[in-house]
Amino acid sequence: MKSPFPNAVASTGNVFTQATCSVIFWTLFLLLQACIFLHPVFPTGDGPLHIYLAAAFWKAATHTSPLFEHFYAVRHLVQPYSLHYFFLIGLEHWVSADMAEKLFVSVIVGTLAFGGRQLGRALGSGFAYTSLWGLALVFNWPLSAGFLNFTLASGLFLFALCFYYELALKPEQWMRAMGAFFVVLVLLILSHPLPLMLMIFLLGVDLALQLLGRWRNSKKNPGSTPSLNKWQFACFALSCLAFVFPILIADKAQVAQSVNGGLQLHFEYLRSIAGATYVRMFLVHSVLGWLYDGLISLILPAALVLFAMSGVLRRLRTGLLLPADRLMLGVLLYLLATLFFPDQMNGSALFARRQWFMVWLLLPATAAGVMNGRVRSDVVSGGGMLAAGLALVFAGLYLGPAAHEQWALEHAPLPEHARGLFLQSDRGWTPGGASQMMYPVFAWEGGRAFAAHDDVLMNTPWLQLTILPIRENGAAGLMRDFSPGLASEQGTYSRKFLATHAEAAAEILKRTDFLLLSDPNTPTPQPLAIAQTALGAGYAEWHCVQAGTYAVCTHPAPHP
Repeated sequence: MKSPFPNAVASTGNVFTQATCSVIFWTLFLLLQACIFLHPVFPTGDGPLHIYLAAAFWKAATHTSPLFEHFYAVRHLVQPYSLHYFFLIGLEHWVSADMAEKLFVSVIVGTLAFGGRQLGRALGSGFAYTSLWGLALVFNWPLSAGFLNFTLASGLFLFALCFYYELALKPEQWMRAMGAFFVVLVLLILSHPLPLMLMIFLLGVDLALQLLGRWRNSKKNPGSTPSLNKWQFACFALSCLAFVFPILIADKAQVAQSVNGGLQLHFEYLRSIAGATYVRMFLVHSVLGWLYDGLISLILPAALVLFAMSGVLRRLRTGLLLPADRLMLGVLLYLLATLFFPDQMNGSALFARRQWFMVWLLLPATAAGVMNGRVRSDVVSGGGMLAAGLALVFAGLYLGPAAHEQWALEHAPLPEHARGLFLQSDRGWTPGGASQMMYPVFAWEGGRAFAAHDDVLMNTPWLQLTILPIRENGAAGLMRDFSPGLASEQGTYSRKFLATHAEAAAEILKRTDFLLLSDPNTPTPQPLAIAQTALGAGYAEWHCVQAGTYAVCTHPAPHP
């Protein structure tokens, strides 16, 4: 698409021409994609559990397993967060669950990379340079955490913004752009509401700035005010209407808890603002690691904001804002607004840092709309190539160890058609590949084994969340978080079997036929020691076998 904006980047005399940057982009993109398929699984924190929940969702929805129907029920067949499950279920008829997940991750990486590139193309002619920075963000901490619906939705919302700006570039092709926008909007509804919320905010700011500019221009030049694009207003209206769906699905008590505290300045957010900028996937304590961290978390936003803001204030005074200017102002207003968001949404909490990740995705595309000059294009493209190259190097070094640990545990010899409990060591995340991931990737990897063996996982978390299409089937006996003060996201379930929780743990064990215990992060694997701690005096009643970094304990008399 040819941009009509008068901000073309000259390519003559540059070290990095647009053609050179495009070749580098495709080369790095294909190499990053290869990292996904080189290993038996793609290691993430929560991804394995979603593989298990997808299998449980399918069995409960099709009534093909009385055992699973006893424990699970379908909350809604179609709702936010279900796109990931639909994808896995559909592909598992032809490929393995592991390959289906890798294909889903491949789609995510593609939407993040090309969503940013296409949005930059719609905003200006500097997209070939800035899209290299976008590549540096495709391996990010939400992806390592296994937030696959969220990361897919983040890439989709980049495409949605692209089609929104296309409506102004080529109004004669409104039907194609509106059709594409509608399709992406439907996919957003089925994936995650947070990027949809940000998109509504940005579209609202964009339209408000257009209206303000039109009003100012009519004062100065009566009769020469350009007309506004009605289809952009239609996109905003459709997005607001689409957001009604997740609001209707969500549990009102959960929403009330998330917004607890109201709109006020949260000083805890200001203190943790540096942590909120963690967007990279790998945590490396070395010179290259610090460079990688600095490029992604600090230099990337600082440099691109400076490039994008050049001339914005001048054009703001004249009222002749470029689309990239309006998007940058929307981004800055959103970041200011997050200062007053409730605690669970403003970035001070771990999961709320996703707010910053979405903003970081927008910066390369925004800068593409205002870049000009030889030095700027060389600096931006060179820095982006360096950041993406470092992401590729660390992916080659650290994905493998974690992937092979997960694959080994996935093939643990579990009994079939029984109820089991998965316990992960809480010793920390120190040696091997796991220590290099931004998010602990061994939190729920036992879910792969349970899905493969058709076993029921007793300590299934999150089922009280209405974002999941599956729920607990009444009082079927699934393990609850009976100690709210303990974090369940970092494999700390074994803590719940300490003396202070012995009574509750005993009740859980009464409903359990076998235990899968894992300790992949200790140099000398000690899963049997975890078993002894968890089972206490009843350890002698169980038959435990250790294999590598995990152990399986079966009860001689399975529960009815």
